[in-house]
Formats: sequence, C-alpha cells, structure tokens
Amino acid sequence: MITEKRALLFAMVLAIVPASAAYGQAMADLAPPNQPIGRVLDWTQHHLIFTETYSPRVAVAAQSEMRVMMWMMERSQNHSAYEARRASYAPAAFGSDFLELPRRARVGQPRNRSGAHIDWSVSLGNGNVPGNMYPAKYAFDINATPSCANDFIVYGLNTAGVTGGQANLVALNYLYSGTTPANGICNNQATPSNGTSAAVMWAYNIGAGKILTSPTLSMNGTKVAFVESGTASSVFHVLTWQSNQVNAGNGAIAKAAVPGTANGASMKSLTFDASASDTLSSPYIDYTNDVAYVGTDGGKLYKITGVFNGTPALAGSPWPVTVSSGLKLTAPVLDVVSGRIFIGDSNGALKAVNAATGAIAATLQVGASGAQGSAIVDPPIVDSSNGVVYAFSANDGTGAVAVEANTNLTQLARARVGLGDVGASAANVVNLHSGTLTDAYFTNPSTGVMVVCGTNTADSTPSLWVFGFSGTTLNTTAQISNYEFLGSAPGTECSPLTVFNNPAIGTDTLYFSVPKNCGGGGCVESYQITGLIKSVAENGGTSGIIIDNVSTSAQASSIYFTTLGATKNAVKLTQAALQ
Repeated sequence: MITEKRALLFAMVLAIVPASAAYGQAMADLAPPNQPIGRVLDWTQHHLIFTETYSPRVAVAAQSEMRVMMWMMERSQNHSAYEARRASYAPAAFGSDFLELPRRARVGQPRNRSGAHIDWSVSLGNGNVPGNMYPAKYAFDINATPSCANDFIVYGLNTAGVTGGQANLVALNYLYSGTTPANGICNNQATPSNGTSAAVMWAYNIGAGKILTSPTLSMNGTKVAFVESGTASSVFHVLTWQSNQVNAGNGAIAKAAVPGTANGASMKSLTFDASASDTLSSPYIDYTNDVAYVGTDGGKLYKITGVFNGTPALAGSPWPVTVSSGLKLTAPVLDVVSGRIFIGDSNGALKAVNAATGAIAATLQVGASGAQGSAIVDPPIVDSSNGVVYAFSANDGTGAVAVEANTNLTQLARARVGLGDVGASAANVVNLHSGTLTDAYFTNPSTGVMVVCGTNTADSTPSLWVFGFSGTTLNTTAQISNYEFLGSAPGTECSPLTVFNNPAIGTDTLYFSVPKNCGGGGCVESYQITGLIKSVAENGGTSGIIIDNVSTSAQASSIYFTTLGATKNAVKLTQAALQ
C-alpha cells in the first residue's frame, strides 16, 4: 500500500510532462508499453539519495531525475514489507543493540566464519574493479522474478585489453547460481558455465587503456557508458553490446573481442581530455537530458551530450569547467533540486558547480589544504530531498571527519571519526571512504544513523563510528565510536560502506571490506544490528559492493564485488550471512 504522501509525490511527478525529447526517450527506455521495467544499480545509488521527507519544490524537481522515479517505485512496491518490519523494529535499535555490547567484547568478538560459502567466483584474469569503484548491475524487470538470462552485471577492469586475450570490459549473467544454503534458480541451466556459476555474457577489449572508474548503463540496459584512462588521456566510450557472439563461451574473459569486429556490437568513442587521465571520476549520467558529467585528474569537469540517444560530443562554452586546476576530481553528483553539481578534489575541497552556467557557486574546505590524507576520494553523498551534502576526509588538521553542509555549502556539522592521517607515517596513510545511511533515514532522517569507517583515536587503525541526527542535522557526538576490527592495524583502510535492508533478513545489514589484517590477508564482512559479524576471507579486500534484490528466489538476494589481491575474481555472496 502506498501512503497518501508518497502517492501524491508520485502523481505530481507523473503529471508533469517535460518538453525534453531525451526525457521522452528515457521514459520509453524505462517503461515501454506492456514491457518490463528494468533497473540500473550502480555507484550513483550510494551518492544521490531521496527520502520520504520532501517539499513540493522537491516533488516538482524530481520529475527530471529518473533515479527518483525508480526509488519511488521500489519503495512503494515493497511498502507492506517495510511497514511490517518497522512494526517490530524500533528506529533507535541500530544504536541500542550495538551499544549494549561492552567495547572490549566488541573489539575482541571472534568473527563467525562457520558456514561461510562463496556462491561463485569467476576469474577476471589480470584485472579487477578498483577498490573504491563499483560494477554496474541491470535487473530486467523489478516486478518479476529475477531473470537468469537477462539480469547481468558489468565489470570495468583496470588492465589493458588484448584482442583474443585479456578483456577489460566484462559482463556476467546467470547470476543467481550457487549451492548453499540452497540451489540457485539459475543452477544447471543451459549455459556455458558449469551449472552452478555465473556465465560470461560478453567480454570485450575496448582499448589499450585501463578502466579505473565505475561504468554505468542505459535505462534499458542495452548500452554501457565508461571511461578508458590512458597515461595522460581520457576517452569516453558508449558500448552497445551483443551477447552470444564470437567472444562468448567458457573462458571468454581470456578471449576478448573488439566491438564491431566480426560481431554485432558497436562502440562510440570521444577523447574528452587529451592531457589528463581519469582515476577517480566515474561518469554521472543525466538520463533526462542524455548528458554525462565527468572529471579528470587535471581538475576539469566535462559535459558530454548525446550519450545514449545520439553521438557523444563535448558541450560548448562554458564547458569544460576548471574546478581545481591540476588536482584529481571525484565523480560529480548532479542535484536537480538546487541545479548544482557537487564534486570533491584531492586537496580536500568540496565544490558546487552551477549546472546551467558552469560557475563555481560555492566551496567548502573539508580536508586541510596541503595536508597528507586531506583528499576527498569518493563522490559526495547528496540528499536531494533535504538539501544536504556529505563529504569525508582523513585529515582536516585535527583528525578524520564526516562533514555535512547545505547545498550552498554552508557547513552544518563536522563529526570527528578518529585520528585519521594526522601524524601517520607514510607507510600507514589511509583514505577515508564514504559512509552510509541506514534504512530508517529514508523514512525520516531523525530516526536513522550514519555509519562511517574512520580510524581509532590513537592512529590510523580502521574503526566504525555511528552518528544519529537531530532533525536532518548530523549529530557530532557518536553513538558508537572507536569500534576497532579484530586483528586490524594502522594503515588498513575500509572499502566504501553499504547498508541494505532486506525484510527477509529482518534488519539493516552493513557490508564492507578491509584489505588486510582481518584474520588474514583481507576479508569482506557483513554486520547486523544485533552485533553478529560474518566474515569471508578475500585476499587484498574488495571493490565497492553492489547489492541487488529483495527476493525469495534462491540465490537471488546477493552482493557482488571483485577481489583486489593477487587473484582477481568476480565474486557473488548471498546477503544473508554471506552464504
């Protein structure tokens, strides 16, 4: 059942018909008549968020953001499950259950490795998705049982491609395979895999450069947008893929095809910066206007038109915009409510760019300028509904911080999350990655919490910190602080954090990885409000984690990542207890 307020917002969005032809095409991609409704899951789900607290102005602006349309549809169709779960789950339970455990017990609590089971692990050869980047997943129909053949996940790999050899852009399908705790719905289907593993859908050599940032997909899943980074150049590509061609088959990741060569695929390419590579800035797609925004290591922010429905081309003056000359930029996040693009740089500055004029509208220094570890390395989190932005740095001159600002970049809160890089040796430098918000935040921020993997208060050893909210303002006194990981050590940084609420599991579950010292050479972990921790060894830690379905189908509610150690694999684990 959809609440009256949510139904009103949905009606307001659907009632407004923009003049943009690209919007019409995006809507057609989203829901053609009598066709399935697909869903793109990528890095932006972590960084552009919406809540059920909003104003009429937000509702009007939301009509030009496809992500809010999908968010509303998902929240409304799962509303009964969410309400049933909330009836027995107090909003403060995340903090209270965890806080009831004495700190010494928490720090020394052994991780439950019994029953840990990897559903499947597919070798990616010489490459992986970098540590703070994400694969991109496509769900064919959010209103149907997850599809074995049509749901897929795309990995951009940080290695050079070789025609007939190593691929650097790969897609897998038949994802819902595995044997524990039950055989998956895709097990033993007619695939090139062994019957209990994902299958290679396609594998391409897109060039001699590397894919160092996160890819994304068109709304109908037929195209992939990504950046190829050279030694001193950045190329924007849009691939129209084709499956079951010369590059398909078991072991195809080591038999890469070239798009359009002896196959029906095609790829459009645009060199948008001929003098700088791109190591942090994933492209952000404005689906309504068929536009991409992307930065480079040279400090410029580019606007690219004709992404999925035309031919990619550089927008004219005032683009590109020099945001921070000579500095690395994070991925940009477009907020359609304020009309601003939010982006961080490697000197710790968070900036707002006017999307219409390209002017730098505001700047907030999050990290200490010129200090070791001051960089903002992950995109900011933008809460469009409440007009706030979150950014993170390992060194603001005093310690590591999570900072909240409004969309004018006026600071609202600066919460300390440990010593960070202050005084750290060169061998123990860490980056501070994005925190995450619990499910209750999306109903009402005052009932949710933010979880950040900072450090402890003595050195750069990773530790969890948890903060509540007063209204929509982040509290600066932590509910939980200095929660160290068993066996961790200075210089061990967490991956970006992800919280996901699956009513079948019954509570928010936190997913993340650390690259070393968690009982071995690295691991991926799930942490539930009850204090239960599960851990699966993953040498070197993992990339960012993509989480897919709320589903009762076997093996269909899962998490996906790549490993970062010497062995580079694509891995799937179930959400429940990492099995």
